[in-house]
Amino acid sequence: MIQKGIYLVPTLYHYQMDREHDMRRYAGHSVAEVSERNFPKAVVAGVKIAFGSRPRNWRASENSENGS
Repeated sequence: MIQKGIYLVPTLYHYQMDREHDMRRYAGHSVAEVSERNFPKAVVAGVKIAFGSRPRNWRASENSENGS
């Protein structure tokens, strides 16, 4: 990621809310668990990190330039 200038966008909210589902699906592991371990490693390594939020009822089709 560093060599290509790719940003890490840690969208963990969804995974935090559904840990039990992930634990069943991924043999006792959750996406959040793996991400939580790897996020500090990315910071130390110097990976660029992007984050943001959007309003709860935000719809891409209503908020894009071409309406799609």
